[in-house]
Amino acid sequence: MKPRSIPRGEHPGYMPDLALAVVVHLAVVVPVLVPLLAQWIRHQPGAGEPITALLAQPAPEKPTAPASAVPYKRAAEQKINRLWRGANHGVAANRACLVHVGVRADGTVVLARIARSSGSPAFDESVLRAVRASSPLLPPPDGVLRSGIYEFDLLFDPSD
Repeated sequence: MKPRSIPRGEHPGYMPDLALAVVVHLAVVVPVLVPLLAQWIRHQPGAGEPITALLAQPAPEKPTAPASAVPYKRAAEQKINRLWRGANHGVAANRACLVHVGVRADGTVVLARIARSSGSPAFDESVLRAVRASSPLLPPPDGVLRSGIYEFDLLFDPSD
């Protein structure tokens, strides 16, 4: 059996022209880019701090409503529930939905959307109708408005 000759471009030790160009390019570009990248990183917030210091910082707190918002939310829920329960005597006891409500400073309901569906469009719509019909609610307490609106979630569960 006669040994087969391997053409130059297929030889395992031969570097194709493209690969050689990439290596040469990286040898020239990387030394220029690395210092620029390092300089950019140094100017970022938290630069120079060890990662353990950054990880040890407490997460920013979510804004929470003041304690006065709890009775307000309870009163709003009672008013909406009276309207809802009065109109829905035959609802299934195994349904529940979470509704997201937005109220202006004057008590006008400006937002009512289902945050978690009950799985029944008719049930969910009955809750939304009751929320809209409850407007106006009492004006929200001081300190709870964000961009002029107080937003909160209410759970509607006929088994409660």
